[in-house]
Amino acid sequence: DGDVIVGALLNFHLKSDDWNACGEFHPSGVGFAEVLSFTIDKINQEAHLLPKNITLGYDIRDYCDNPMLAVKWAYDFVANVSENRIAAVIGPEDSNTAMMVAGLLQVENIPLVSFAASSEELSSPIYRSFFRTIPPDHNQAKSIVDIIEYFNWSYVAAAAVDHSYGRYGMRALEKEAEERKTFCLAFTEYFTRTGYKNKVYDIVLRLKNNPNIKVVVLWSTEEPARRFLQEAIRQNLEGRTFLISESLATNEQEFFHKFSTVIDGCLGTVPYYRNNPDFDAHIKAATPTNTVGNSYGGAWWKEFWENEFNCSYDLKTCRKHENDTMSGQTLDKMFSAFSAKLIDAVRAVAYALEGAYRCPNQRDRFCANPKHVKPVQVLNQLRSVSFEGFSGKIQFDKNGDPHASSYQIINAQKVSADRMDSSYEKVFVGKWDQLGSPRLVITGTIRWNARNGNATQTPDSVCNHKCPAGTMQTATKSCCWQCLECPHTSISTTEGSPNCTMCPIKQYPNVNRTVCIDLPLENLDWTSLVSASMLALAITGLIMTITVFLTYLRFWSTPIVKASCRELTCILIFSISACYVLAMLYLLPPSEWLCMALPPLRYVGYSVCISVLFLKTARIFQAFQISTSCTRGNLGKQLLQGKYSVAAVALVNIFQGCLASMWLVIDPPTVYEDIKPQRSIFILCKPYQQTAGYAFLMTMLLYLILLAGLSTFYAYKARKIPENFNEARGIVFALYILILSWIVYYPVHFALDGWYVSVVSSASTLLSSYGLLICIFFPKIYVIFWHPERN
Repeated sequence: DGDVIVGALLNFHLKSDDWNACGEFHPSGVGFAEVLSFTIDKINQEAHLLPKNITLGYDIRDYCDNPMLAVKWAYDFVANVSENRIAAVIGPEDSNTAMMVAGLLQVENIPLVSFAASSEELSSPIYRSFFRTIPPDHNQAKSIVDIIEYFNWSYVAAAAVDHSYGRYGMRALEKEAEERKTFCLAFTEYFTRTGYKNKVYDIVLRLKNNPNIKVVVLWSTEEPARRFLQEAIRQNLEGRTFLISESLATNEQEFFHKFSTVIDGCLGTVPYYRNNPDFDAHIKAATPTNTVGNSYGGAWWKEFWENEFNCSYDLKTCRKHENDTMSGQTLDKMFSAFSAKLIDAVRAVAYALEGAYRCPNQRDRFCANPKHVKPVQVLNQLRSVSFEGFSGKIQFDKNGDPHASSYQIINAQKVSADRMDSSYEKVFVGKWDQLGSPRLVITGTIRWNARNGNATQTPDSVCNHKCPAGTMQTATKSCCWQCLECPHTSISTTEGSPNCTMCPIKQYPNVNRTVCIDLPLENLDWTSLVSASMLALAITGLIMTITVFLTYLRFWSTPIVKASCRELTCILIFSISACYVLAMLYLLPPSEWLCMALPPLRYVGYSVCISVLFLKTARIFQAFQISTSCTRGNLGKQLLQGKYSVAAVALVNIFQGCLASMWLVIDPPTVYEDIKPQRSIFILCKPYQQTAGYAFLMTMLLYLILLAGLSTFYAYKARKIPENFNEARGIVFALYILILSWIVYYPVHFALDGWYVSVVSSASTLLSSYGLLICIFFPKIYVIFWHPERN
């Protein structure tokens, strides 16, 4: 009894199938009732809170976890508000009931202050007279999601009780998942408080059929959760890590021990609180003797002790326990995080009363008359209360929610490694603070579900592991994907890549398609057998040419050397040497300078060789008085003699020289990369880019053919001149070989591409060079060394 009454809706019993009756006894309800009465007694002893001679009383009703019964008691508070002297109501314990009660109490502006109803729905402006000291579920959802992100779980499932607490908790969880996009909910399922069996069976079976889902959020009140976990045990659902909501995490050790095969190693959020040493001492001293005789609470204490000692007052079997205290297991149920929230809820009402009583303007309708306080006055003052409570600073926002929220993270751990000892305890392993940075801090050692194989290793909960490099992830469903190998032209360099990157045109993927590597060159390499063979032939030919030149120098004044026109011979030897060098250059990798040099050098070099042979043939005709168009006239005869023959060579080749110069200036040859995607690159010299370059090339070729034709014709006519002084036969054979090499070379040159073009170019040059060297000079060398009498 008191001058001002605080109503309370608590559960001393569980729900029964008959809504007019109550189910089995619920010891925790006695703990809440004792916390409330103890707190009010303490407030009445504090002189600074309430005016002198004003005391608080309480009216506690048992609603047996039945919303309809809670509404009945709430209606009684409303209908008799003046007689009951009700200033505010504390409770109820669940959100579904709180919504019904809050809607009814606000008819008379009676504030409802809950210590356990956390549903997001209660933050609606509809419930204008509702306050709570427990954080709303959207903050609990944030804390659970922070845990999911902390351990890098990307694929989790969720099961919730199908009423306001579970539905709005899941909505908050789904909202966080959608906004953060760091994890996915594989599915969200709801099970009803009653008629649950088939639905719970289906949910557990679905979890069992998805072994990759290692983490399950269980958002429920205690009784529906017990039925869910019983079904999980029946179906042998093991190896999962449960994240349980605060309604379950605040349970005593007995709960975790009973369902340890399923929730071993689970994590949960418990609203932050600190113990009350005074209440601990008070409840530890409770015995049947000092509690059953209580004028108001004796009824529930009587049932409590009968349940505790398994005795009966009617049968007088409880007398032997009159001085016994409750067991440690029962004592754990007497004070929890919700108990601390309950203390703060009661004290919030007391501070609101203090504000109403000490209002400076007593004519204000929100200021209380010491003889009579109205609920609306308490309601108004509750909006501005601020004090340090047992669960942190208590202050309400415009929705009646706490200004800040914080949770402790618990982990269900086996007390001992001994297999015979199967008891469990809740260990605080971290903290979540809405205003902290970071919000989640893990401070303790977590023991995971031992049925995963390793209690110290954080479990993986993913639909699929990240696809390896060389593949791309293609989504199949939420947070799940299929790993597809990158196409043959592309790569991926990182795990979990959503797409593949095309390799540049000059590269191709490696076997694993993780990196682009350069395409191989098709060009000849110096180390290849073909290159080595060609190089050896060119060097041999060059050495032989130098040897011939040195021989000619040694026998410079002999008749056979003089008869061959020494000046033209030197030019020819130099040109043949240049051809051998040209054959070696064809084997080099093409470059800008090489490409500019090779085509003009080939045509000019051949032109010099043929012009020398042509002049040698003309000189033979002059020596034996064979009349030709080239030997008629004094000028022609002078050009064929001695040093003037050098001028004749220059005169014959000046046209080719001019064409070569114009070619290099107007449309020079360039390096061209012939890229065969995914296969190789062949670098070649492109002799022209425009029509002008092609015209220069064809003109020089036609001039060369004309010169070779004339030389061949005259050499053939001079083949029967006396042998000692006749080079015509050697010249005609050399020209035959030269023309043969062109027949081999030019079809390949104009029609094909590839490394073999370089081989044919080098080989044809070597063939013509050897033909010139052997046919022109070897007969003379033979005479010089083996038949000197003929010289």
